[in-house]
Amino acid sequence: MIELMVVLAIAALLIGMAGPSFVEFIQNSRITSATNHMISQINFARSEAVRLNQAVNIAKTSATANTLTAGWTIYSDGGSATGNSAYNAAEDRMLREFEGYGSRNINLKTNSTGNNWIAFASNGTLAESGNTVLIAVCDDRGVSKGRLITISLTGRTTVTKSDSATNPLTTCTP
Repeated sequence: MIELMVVLAIAALLIGMAGPSFVEFIQNSRITSATNHMISQINFARSEAVRLNQAVNIAKTSATANTLTAGWTIYSDGGSATGNSAYNAAEDRMLREFEGYGSRNINLKTNSTGNNWIAFASNGTLAESGNTVLIAVCDDRGVSKGRLITISLTGRTTVTKSDSATNPLTTCTP
């Protein structure tokens, strides 16, 4: 009986020590998953722009400035050669919709270039007046655990962390 009590005490101690690191593992996985999901959506929009030979936009669904947290829509922009126009059902085609992260405590914030939408021209390049788009992916732990997605003028995406030597994430509101 005493041996069983000792085993249970040791098991409880080990579980108590593993708990906090497991929570951090889950939080890190959520950040990684949200970053990868956003990159896949960017790559989808870019490839659809080339495939359709038409501008494609990723537009935020929230009225809040510079945030993609509440979700986004991806649509071909039939009314504009370079994108950057609001969805118009008469001339645009809805390609995808995402309803956001809800209560998962993930925030996606863009710089002013990506405020209302992120547009790709028909050749797959970024159609944002010569400016790159920055998207910060963070949670309540802040910049130290976040990721920075950069969309270059060619439409290529890169991801960096706050500890990166080149283009580090320095704020959760770029």
